[in-house]
Amino acid sequence: MSANRAAGKAAPRPPAQDVNFEEWNEEQLEAALQRLKEAHLKLRSLRSTIPRMIQPLTLEPAPPPEILQAKAQASLLGAMQEVKGFKETVSNDEFRKVIDHATVSRRRNGKNIKPWKARDDPDWANV
Repeated sequence: MSANRAAGKAAPRPPAQDVNFEEWNEEQLEAALQRLKEAHLKLRSLRSTIPRMIQPLTLEPAPPPEILQAKAQASLLGAMQEVKGFKETVSNDEFRKVIDHATVSRRRNGKNIKPWKARDDPDWANV
């Protein structure tokens, strides 16, 4: 069983290289920010996935079992599609380029860039 799990995982990516690093122009930076924003919005919508999945089970009065099963199944399928969409967004080549570029840029010029910590910004989830 563990062999199947290992076979299903993607091979680890090699570390980002600075060899052919180029500074991005404004247009490239705007496109990168748009990709990051899209991923952020999809991630934020996942915060309510579980409550939306169980919402059909909390209906009062309880509907007949056939209707309850159909509603629960539809909510689960919707949640699966959302997770799949997020996973596709953050694993596509363009998004990986953005993340790799940021990693190399931070490595080359990381002065005064402090790691972000949630405790430093208590309202981070409400943005």
